[in-house]
Amino acid sequence: MAIKYVEKLTSTLVTESGNPLFYEGNVIEGAKSLTKQVTISLDVDRCSVWLYNDNKTSIICQQLYVKSEDAWYQNTELYKKDFKPYFDSLLKDPIIIAEDAVTHEATSCFAESYLNPLGIKSMLDVPVIYRGEIIGVVCIEQLSSRYWLKPEIDFVQMIAALYSFAHSVKIINCITKKADEKNIELQRSEKENARINRQVEKALTEAELAKQAAIKAKDEAVAESVRSEHLAEEALIAKASAEEAYKQAEEAKASALSDLDILQKKSQTALIGTIVKVALYVIVGVGIITSLMYALAMVINKDTQIIGSTWSNMFGILLTNAFSIVGTLMGVKYASENKNN
Repeated sequence: MAIKYVEKLTSTLVTESGNPLFYEGNVIEGAKSLTKQVTISLDVDRCSVWLYNDNKTSIICQQLYVKSEDAWYQNTELYKKDFKPYFDSLLKDPIIIAEDAVTHEATSCFAESYLNPLGIKSMLDVPVIYRGEIIGVVCIEQLSSRYWLKPEIDFVQMIAALYSFAHSVKIINCITKKADEKNIELQRSEKENARINRQVEKALTEAELAKQAAIKAKDEAVAESVRSEHLAEEALIAKASAEEAYKQAEEAKASALSDLDILQKKSQTALIGTIVKVALYVIVGVGIITSLMYALAMVINKDTQIIGSTWSNMFGILLTNAFSIVGTLMGVKYASENKNN
């Protein structure tokens, strides 16, 4: 019968060792399966898994299976300050084998608050060790007195080791998850850095182009300013030349007008002189002719009154015409002078 019992424990251990929950690092759901199978295999009333808090001042229940209720409980917390002998014993002699838990030096501190109210008589506590350090305990509780056999103790130790393995997978998964998240973040950061670098390079290129354009614009502005200065100088020179040319033109105009006036005066004077001379020549000629006719008339005894009258009329007409021409020329000269002025 003892062999069959050991085979039963071994079968349970093999079954739980293949539980995928442990390989996933799912210690909460894995502990539910583990605690129930242990109670069935060992035929005990209660099985629980506890883990230390960060500073080891308390232990917190991860899963507690009660066979009579077929139910699990979590999160009960026991503090070292309240149960110091138990916490000290876990560090000094990790495996606690308490056939009479009420009187055992490591578990008697639970008598009033825990053991007696629940009717617990015997306890078997085996540490959960991870990387050489105790991180918790697997606790077996029996409502009747129980002598714990060596195969049972070994079995619970292997169960604790299995849970330690699940805990290590959980830690590895957490580290891997964080590493993956870090890698993703790093990749995003690298992509963001690459994007920022591209933007920076683009901005630098645009800045360089803008700088070159500004330098070119500045050079063109300077060149245009120089050209403008040259044009301004040329304009001033052209203006001075134009003013000088205008002045010379005005002087030439004035000289031409003066010469024209002198020429006109000379021409008019010469014309008047010529007319006067012609008039005088005509008058003299008419006078001579009339005198000859008058002398001839006297020689031939003709009427001289008609000749004298004719001479007098012609002389008057000639003088009138002469003075009319002179007056007309003087008027033309006057009008010409007013127009020039």
